[in-house]
Amino acid sequence: MIKEIQDLKKELQNQEKQIRDLQIKIQNLTKEHFNEKMKMNQLIQQLQLENLNKTDQLNQISMYSNQTNQTNKINKENQQLKNENQNLLTKITQLQQIQDDSKSQIFKLNDLKEDLQNQTNQFKIQLNSSEEQKRLLLITIESIKNQNNQLCFDQHDCISQINFNQIQELLIDALIKKKKVQYQSQQKQLMPLNKLKVFNTILQNYLLIIYQKQLSELIRTLRNASLPIFQCSLVNCNFVFISRDGNQSCQVDNHYFCPICEISCNFKRL
Repeated sequence: MIKEIQDLKKELQNQEKQIRDLQIKIQNLTKEHFNEKMKMNQLIQQLQLENLNKTDQLNQISMYSNQTNQTNKINKENQQLKNENQNLLTKITQLQQIQDDSKSQIFKLNDLKEDLQNQTNQFKIQLNSSEEQKRLLLITIESIKNQNNQLCFDQHDCISQINFNQIQELLIDALIKKKKVQYQSQQKQLMPLNKLKVFNTILQNYLLIIYQKQLSELIRTLRNASLPIFQCSLVNCNFVFISRDGNQSCQVDNHYFCPICEISCNFKRL
C-alpha cells in the first residue's frame, strides 16, 4: 500500500512538471508569434514605402520622358512593382497562415494543460483516499490488538491464547488483493470501507467462536475434575481463573489480580 502511495505521489510530481513545461512552451510560442507579427508589420511598411518611392519615380519618368525606350523602361519597372506587390501579398498570406497555426497550437496546448490538471486532481483524490484507507485500517488493527482474549490457569499459567495479530496480515493482504482487482476493472476504486468493516466483523466473530468453543471444552473438562472456575467480573474482560486449591483459595472476597485489567478484580464463579 505504501509503495502504491509513493507511486501516486511520483506520478503527481511528473504531471505537475509536464504542466510547467507546457506553460513555458505556451509562453515561448506566444512570444514568437508576437515577434513574427512585428516583423510582418515592419516588412509591410517597408514594402509600402518602397512602392510609394517607385511609384513617384514612375510618375516622374512619365512626366519628363516621351521616348519609347523610356516608356518601355517605365512599363518594365511597373511590372516589377506589380510582381513585388504580388510577392508581398503572398508573404502576408503565409504569415497569416503561420499566425493561425500558432493560435491553433496554443489552443491545443491549453486543452492538454487542462487535461493534465484534471489528471493531477484525480491522482490527488486517489492519494488522499489511499491515505485515509490506510489510517482507518491501522485504527482497526489497533482496536483488534486491544481485544486479545486469554484463558489462564491461576495468574500466569496461560494454556490458550488467540493471537489477533494474525488479522493484521490477513486484512492487509485482502485489501491489497482487492485493490489490484479493482484497479484492473473500469471502476479503479479502493476497497470500500463498509466491506472492510464487514470482513473485519466476520473475522472477529470466527475467532470468538473458536475461543468460546475452547473455553466450553475446558470448562466441561474442569467441571468433571471438580475444579472451580472463575471469570473477571469487569466488562469486556475474558480472563478466566481456575483454582487448583479448591474453594479455600476463593474465600477472601473473591479478589485476585487480573493480568488483563492489571488490577485486583472481583471474580465471579462460572
